[in-house]
Amino acid sequence: MELTIEQVLQQGIEAHREGKLAEAKRLYQAILQAQPLHPDANHNLGVLSVSVNNVHEALLLFKTAIEANPKMEQFWLSYIDVLIKDKQFDNAKKAIEQGKKQGVSVKKLDTYGSKVEALGQGRDFKSIKRETTFSEKRKKLAADKKTKKLQKQKGKGSAPSKTDLVKLIEYYQTGQYGDAEKLAVFITQKFPKHQFSWN
Repeated sequence: MELTIEQVLQQGIEAHREGKLAEAKRLYQAILQAQPLHPDANHNLGVLSVSVNNVHEALLLFKTAIEANPKMEQFWLSYIDVLIKDKQFDNAKKAIEQGKKQGVSVKKLDTYGSKVEALGQGRDFKSIKRETTFSEKRKKLAADKKTKKLQKQKGKGSAPSKTDLVKLIEYYQTGQYGDAEKLAVFITQKFPKHQFSWN
């Protein structure tokens, strides 16, 4: 009984997960012999190539995967990540812009963009991330201070701060219901006119 391409791909993925890299490579290559432009086989073989530090081969495979299926976000992220590791910063910037046009998550691509900028300037990406986080915290504190000042001007206890409401929504959307409920209780106690339903 002859296996379908999809069955061979699943076997390759399973071998890859189990750390049987030679077996996974053989299976991915078998798919590519039959279908040289198969996007998943190209991508997965590229991931395998990265794991053995064959960056040049990985880049070619990722590029083929993207050309075959430009809407697959993971293909773009893998490609950009390897471009950055290979210090191909200009190519990474171009790929980030192309990925945005294909609908890849702007938030994820912006993270890669920050990494490219930091590394391109010879700076450590982690320090840039810390600076950004510190800067964001300062902005949040300033916003909270401004909100409190506005509340005092409008009369004490007129409405919850925008920050508290945004935080409440974030807690709820990320499934942190305990934190959401605590914040809702706090807001309700502080601003009795605002009630929240947890049904």
